[in-house]
Amino acid sequence: MVKLPSLINWNMGFNFQYDVVPDDISVLSRAVYEGRKEAFEMVEGHKKIPGFEKMNLTFSGSHLGLREGRRVMGLYRLSDEDILEGRKFDDGICLVTFGVDVHKLKSDDTLNCDRGYHAKPYHIPYRCLVAKECGNLFLAGRCISGDFYPHASYRVMGNMAATGEAVGFAAACCAREKISPAAFDGRRAKEFALERGYEL
Repeated sequence: MVKLPSLINWNMGFNFQYDVVPDDISVLSRAVYEGRKEAFEMVEGHKKIPGFEKMNLTFSGSHLGLREGRRVMGLYRLSDEDILEGRKFDDGICLVTFGVDVHKLKSDDTLNCDRGYHAKPYHIPYRCLVAKECGNLFLAGRCISGDFYPHASYRVMGNMAATGEAVGFAAACCAREKISPAAFDGRRAKEFALERGYEL
């Protein structure tokens, strides 16, 4: 729980829903319902604590955040070995330094977020930003091509902003030069990242 600058508002983070798939509207709806129900129960429970008697729920998330869903296969897919060995690539557009952070996958799961995966700083290669089976599709943000544990590491905002910038640059070049994303030399995206001040 974090007290916000107004001195009367608090930001609370809680509530996980389990076994929620991204393509079943009934499951998603039930999870949203259960999450909101739990939020109200948390507020009522806190009202019994001295100093929190007047607590009210001001707002909650507008929708259920899903961390896992379908994955798109790119020209390259970041693997567990890549992050454990700290692999660098000729077309690396971003240096990831964030560790593996896996939330609980079920209610009785471990609280050990890294699960024994100790990532070394590694690159996201340009090839992870190009869809393998769709000739005109770039990937940016959390939907880039990578396995479960790499996703739990690269998914944070700074890295995802870098993928967006690299894709924007590459897309502009591809449109101007009339070439496909797969034909674009990813080393150019790396040079662009360096010019933008990214540490590689």
